[in-house]
Amino acid sequence: LTTRIMPVIAVAAVALCVTLVIVVVSVMTGFLDMLRNSGRTLVGDVVVSFELVGIPHYEEFIAAIEALPEAEAASPLVETFGLLRMPYGPRTSGGGNDTNTLETVQVWGIDPESLARVVDFEKLVYWRTPSDEERSALQEDDPRLRPEHDRLAEAMAMRDPASPHPGIILGMELSRFNARQRDGSYRTNRSGDTTQDGTYWMPNFDVTLTLVPVTESGTLDAQEKRPFQIVNEFRSGVYQIDANRVFIDLATAQSMLRLDQADRYSTTPGDLDEFGKPRKLGTTPARATTILVKAAPGTTPEALRDRIKTLYSDFARAKAEDPAVEVKMPNFVFIKTWEE
Repeated sequence: LTTRIMPVIAVAAVALCVTLVIVVVSVMTGFLDMLRNSGRTLVGDVVVSFELVGIPHYEEFIAAIEALPEAEAASPLVETFGLLRMPYGPRTSGGGNDTNTLETVQVWGIDPESLARVVDFEKLVYWRTPSDEERSALQEDDPRLRPEHDRLAEAMAMRDPASPHPGIILGMELSRFNARQRDGSYRTNRSGDTTQDGTYWMPNFDVTLTLVPVTESGTLDAQEKRPFQIVNEFRSGVYQIDANRVFIDLATAQSMLRLDQADRYSTTPGDLDEFGKPRKLGTTPARATTILVKAAPGTTPEALRDRIKTLYSDFARAKAEDPAVEVKMPNFVFIKTWEE
């Protein structure tokens, strides 16, 4: 090996290639593990979904799920897409107003209390008082160290007591003024900002969200547009989520998408009540498009998924055979593990 230079070069080349493979596999495996863990953090172990029109009687079904020994907790949500009008002012000191900035966002209507039992929702919320362990890793100028930046209570209540509007939580990457630092923390980017206090800290502002309901027949209904007060921001660690998703209150989302409980009236001509109005036929129950489920300790997501599939079949059959139930369950819903 030492009598000629070529074998030495060949050995060095093989060593370099092996080192390169080890480094690439290590980096990509770590990235994949981080991505998988972040994804699981947001959805629990099993996802039950029926898009657009939603799942009726979901509260009863969640109670049945939580009664299973394989399940620890479940939370409903409404998932849709919408347009968000951001509160940006002038982009530059000499430019015109940029008050018409619209963002296409994925909207989750959530119940923070039940969601916190399925995923670490409180840890996703960014503007909160850091724990002692987190505090030791923060820089001295980190805004989260200021008591006035603790908005965890507002996030859990989905409302700011000082605002008449319902609350909304934005993904951390949604605002163009949130600048990510090398250590993963965020600062408000003041470049080109001419607001009075020199900051664009999102919880100081409100936004306008527009949603479009979809009827059971698949047609679009009249759009719903409402103002929301930004109560907090969240960070999942997955850029595509943090740059596109927002959270609002479950009841508000149901109301805007016509998925809340409502009276059902006859559409048959001449079918009127004693007051000459269309006759009331009954009540349509509120709906949720998705149910997130957390497995009990020692239960795999696959085992929980199979158990929920059996439970749903029995639950839907019981509703179909009950003459007192006017609105039946869908014949088929998607029941998948978080990874699927």
